Amino acid sequence: MEEQAGKDDEDPHEVSTSNQIPMWIIVDHITRQFVHEGAPVTTDLAEYLACAEMLKNRPFEVSAANLQIYLDNNLPVREGFLANLKREQDAAQSILLDDILTSVVSSTWDVDQLNKKVITYIIRRSGMGDSADPDVLKDCAAAVSSVWPEGTLSKFAYLPMDRKKTELQDYLLLSSGVRLFNKEKQQGGFGIENIPVMLKTNLQKIQSDCEVELVRVKKERVALTDLVSGILQGLLPELIPNEDLLKDALIFLHQYIANIDVLKNEVLESAIVGERALISFHSRIRELQENCRNERVIGANVVFPLFVSLAKDWRVLQGEHERIRFLTNAFTETQKTLKEWEKLKESLRDGFEHFTTKTPEISADPISEERLGTSTIKLLRRDSTAQYDRIPVALKGCCLVTIVEHSGFLASGNKDIGILQYGNYYLSFRTATGAYRFAQDPEKYFREINSCIRQRPVLEKLLGLSVTADGTEELARRSRCGTDRGVQTKTESSSAGVHHLQYFAGLRGGPDAFNKTRFHQIDLSSDKQEF
Repeated sequence: MEEQAGKDDEDPHEVSTSNQIPMWIIVDHITRQFVHEGAPVTTDLAEYLACAEMLKNRPFEVSAANLQIYLDNNLPVREGFLANLKREQDAAQSILLDDILTSVVSSTWDVDQLNKKVITYIIRRSGMGDSADPDVLKDCAAAVSSVWPEGTLSKFAYLPMDRKKTELQDYLLLSSGVRLFNKEKQQGGFGIENIPVMLKTNLQKIQSDCEVELVRVKKERVALTDLVSGILQGLLPELIPNEDLLKDALIFLHQYIANIDVLKNEVLESAIVGERALISFHSRIRELQENCRNERVIGANVVFPLFVSLAKDWRVLQGEHERIRFLTNAFTETQKTLKEWEKLKESLRDGFEHFTTKTPEISADPISEERLGTSTIKLLRRDSTAQYDRIPVALKGCCLVTIVEHSGFLASGNKDIGILQYGNYYLSFRTATGAYRFAQDPEKYFREINSCIRQRPVLEKLLGLSVTADGTEELARRSRCGTDRGVQTKTESSSAGVHHLQYFAGLRGGPDAFNKTRFHQIDLSSDKQEF
């Protein structure tokens, strides 16, 4: 009996892949075929065509892949999004900025032209109004003159290039802060949009939309689970559609819900950051107002830092406003992937009416307590993924991209519920047995993976950057340190929003994560090694 149990533990095929042609074989065949016909293709194109071939007549696998691709390629983390937004804004004004930095003044007319260019640049780069509006130009000119003494512009033209750029950015922040303060006093600030109100309105809408969508789709997922269970038990034989279609649809709904959860967490993070910036903004306004009530002369060293802080807080609000607009569009794009589900739901309408929603209790797996030997490893047991476990075993692992539901967690490529939390990381495995094996000895498991990769260059090529010797050693090192320095910044770690982790054995993380895995369907059945 013990020998048999040992064999079962070593068998990595709780989910059979024997009928699945490995992705690399299909890619290799396509590449050779095109070369034979005199039209060689790139590996990326061959992989795309291979996936299209494998997903033919599997609409929900296509929808699931589209969800994962969109999320990983088009939903950068907040810091990445804001950095890209800044680059785009800088690029849009780069020609005007170069003109200002290279301008030479030799007459009053030259000084006047340079002044107009500076004012135009400040309006456009600050995003506070239309530079073609005379009232906005006049308002900005007054703000600039209040912080840029007369005659300074002539000296500015002869400064070194780096010094020019630094001073221009300083005056950009100062004049923007002055305009914002004047707007609060209702004595200026023409053309400046009410970003706080717009941000609050858009936040409330997207948060409400996400909640409504989650409630609706979760109900449909439960109904479909009950329906499928009834069909498998022979309760509704006359309603049996294509079995693979049901499998893919059920997994797809799990992934869709997980994607909406990710969007909701991103929205929450923007809401938190925006609220902090707004509190800071109003605090600076009150401090400036208090200084203005005093009759004594206020030094520039007192008010100038406050104006700069105002402008910086406003930039944060502008960035979060753009982020929410982007997330709203992402939510709309995500909803489009429900098209195939809506079709299937219509055909299953009669079957839905036979079932009532019920959520049976699922007990924890007692074996996990015996297998875990360290407090740093926590098995995400069945009760933490109750909805996923309601799916019959026969329906698990049917999709290229399987999502296991957990707070702040999105895993790709799962074949079963083999999920572990290790230090600051979530790891996903092809089977629960693989997770148990890792739990028994994490360091040994890392060594086994590295050894397997070194012995099999084809496997290393297929896995790409998802699992490499350097990657696993780095992961092990960070986990031993108990920190996640390479992944989270101080800002991220202090935020209540979702933290974006690195990929490891199918783990989601960051805007480039999908490029590391390319959603390969890899058949490791002959490797005698689980990942």
